[in-house]
Amino acid sequence: MELVEVRGAAEAARWGMTGSPTVLVDGVDPFAVPGEPTSVSCRLYRDEAGAVDGAPSVEALRRVLAGAQGRL
Repeated sequence: MELVEVRGAAEAARWGMTGSPTVLVDGVDPFAVPGEPTSVSCRLYRDEAGAVDGAPSVEALRRVLAGAQGRL
């Protein structure tokens, strides 16, 4: 795991960041919304029930990481 501090729009574009926090797994944002522009703004996530939160749920992260583990 690596924590990267993105300080501006150019860095956000380089990382494909669409708001903070952005989680990348193998360089890909598994929670990306197609067509969403890169940004250094705050980012909101929706859970399975549609509720809004400031980060992906633990369950959503587990699913993403389990899928990535299967590709190794």
